[in-house]
Amino acid sequence: MKKQTERRQAQHTQTVYVQGRAGWVAGLRWVGEKESGLGLLGFWRKSSSDTHRLLTGKKPDRMVGFARPSRVKRGIRVCSLAAAFLAREGGDSHGIYCLDEAADSWVFLATVGGRLSVMGDFVGTLKEVIAASERFMEFNDPSDTQRGWHCSATPEQRESWQTLTRHLTRAQFQRVQLRKLQSYTTLVTFALLVVGISAALLYWRDEATLRAKQAAALAQYQAQQALIPTKPHEAPKVIHPWASLLPSSVFLSQCWFTREPLPVSVVGWRLTAGECTRTGLRLRYAAMPGTTVDDFARRAKQIFGQNAEFNLKEGGQNGDVNVPYTGSALSPRDEDVPDWNTQLMRFVSHLQRRNIPIQFTEIKPPEVIPGAANTAPPQDWREFTFAVNARLAPEWMLAGCDDTGLRLFSIAFTLSPQGKFDYTVKGSLYAKR
Repeated sequence: MKKQTERRQAQHTQTVYVQGRAGWVAGLRWVGEKESGLGLLGFWRKSSSDTHRLLTGKKPDRMVGFARPSRVKRGIRVCSLAAAFLAREGGDSHGIYCLDEAADSWVFLATVGGRLSVMGDFVGTLKEVIAASERFMEFNDPSDTQRGWHCSATPEQRESWQTLTRHLTRAQFQRVQLRKLQSYTTLVTFALLVVGISAALLYWRDEATLRAKQAAALAQYQAQQALIPTKPHEAPKVIHPWASLLPSSVFLSQCWFTREPLPVSVVGWRLTAGECTRTGLRLRYAAMPGTTVDDFARRAKQIFGQNAEFNLKEGGQNGDVNVPYTGSALSPRDEDVPDWNTQLMRFVSHLQRRNIPIQFTEIKPPEVIPGAANTAPPQDWREFTFAVNARLAPEWMLAGCDDTGLRLFSIAFTLSPQGKFDYTVKGSLYAKR
């Protein structure tokens, strides 16, 4: 979360820096390909203001960057500076580059294990990108890399963004170019229009013949249905609880992109706690000496677009703000889950590698009352709830974890006056009975 700004990072238009016949942009929104909403042939399934996208990496670790570049001249090919940084530096690297010194515009870029980091490609003032660089180093231990971190550029060197675009090969240049997004709505509308016109022409051409064919087809279908034996009654389908919940990777992404740009101080009120739930992010700010609830309420409305809540009967020492998630999430999924021993062992081993203890509580199905009719299908799964406390951010705690059958419903945090975060992650792990 940002400590130097009091404005939310909304979807915005990226500035295009023209060099020859290429226009370079920074500050893309990077997500995993599975969470991107990108369908076959590059069609975009979400309602969004994004206009361009870029795929990097190889499956299953491929990432998608979304952008909305400002208007450029015809013939200019829009490219990503972060992708150029990945092609030039790669590995475990980070650097701060100057975009426009007169406007105090800089960009922080980072790669982890040869992949773009979701904490990189951050655009802001020099003070803001230095803070972003410090947050990145807090969450990334040098011992996790093979050769340590490589810093390619610092503010003291004042490296221009143009150093990243020089000496790119033709193949690298093609890989960093953004592609325009196409809307499913446009495709479906056009297809329906063509089908409608064709049907109307056929109907007007030979209405009598069409009706005769329809009547003959209906009679043949009814005759065939009469010969089909009645199927036996099928058992009711089992409804899995995780099928209606968002995968943990989607929940983590929603929580991170909502809380990361929010300020830790609003007109002197200090952020002390917050919680991501299935509907949004709830923040709690504490009043400092000399501040007022009136000032906080007015400023919170400007920053978050939401009304603050106070317990005025107890003196109004805390202010709560509910921030809804932006955009629409992907649909839940009903994946097959492994047996309970395999499922628990895999998740426990992942946390043990990070020295994080965990205990589970199994949710038992309700017992059938003697003599009562049991019409519900037998439960073929087991549910294990958990609550994990750690100083490590959830995005890094669960990075690389297999989220099959893993569902989260709460990510809570507290922030000490010294700027230290403590996190509590609650969720359920589902397994086959």
